[in-house]
Amino acid sequence: MELRDVEEGNRNEVASVTVEKGEEIGEVFFPDLEVGMPVFHGVSEEELVKGIGHVPGTRLPGEGGHIVLSGHRDTVFRRLEELEVGDKIVLWFGGGVYTYKIGRIRIVDKEDTSVVVPRPREMLTITTCFPFRFIGSAPERYVMEAEFIGRDDESG
Repeated sequence: MELRDVEEGNRNEVASVTVEKGEEIGEVFFPDLEVGMPVFHGVSEEELVKGIGHVPGTRLPGEGGHIVLSGHRDTVFRRLEELEVGDKIVLWFGGGVYTYKIGRIRIVDKEDTSVVVPRPREMLTITTCFPFRFIGSAPERYVMEAEFIGRDDESG
């Protein structure tokens, strides 16, 4: 993963992040579950068998906009339904620690593409198949939306 800072006016921001398919790009930690898991770029079976997948075409932490992560309901997201609105989610990415607060949990049809639409400000969406104990190809998706609440440096 390559991070590049650029100065634009009086702002310094992460302008581009180059990640390769299958590359481990960070970690997700659920404080209320005391569980952390690696995040890989991509959502093919190759990535999802190793951990959580970052949906290509969606943003990365610190870029602003919509970050979408996905994983299997019977492995990495087995306990996702234990989380509630107000709980926090922490992402370690590119030397930063990004914290999000769950604002909404909903169930949508598996064909619902509103889950990945761009957003005007930074937010995190986590999605997995639903129902959690369904055998076979699940007809719905469990969608957890979380608002960005802050960033710290890993060293601090």
